[in-house]
Amino acid sequence: MGRIASISSTGKATVVRELLFSSLSSLEGMALALEQAQAQNVDAFMTLANVTREAVAAGQQIQLELANGKRRAMRRKRST
Repeated sequence: MGRIASISSTGKATVVRELLFSSLSSLEGMALALEQAQAQNVDAFMTLANVTREAVAAGQQIQLELANGKRRAMRRKRST
């Protein structure tokens, strides 16, 4: 966390807060799955599968956005 904070010129608390905020829906889903598992509810595995699927989809969207940004930057660099 310290390296990320120093590179981005922000405090460690800000980095941690943003990380937790962006992970909030996944954390809530995992808490729901754990509550269901504790109650021996068979839906716990489905809930956990859905949370995992949503997290993977979000990660893939970020990866796509980064790749598109890199392509735009490369096009700008070639045109100058």
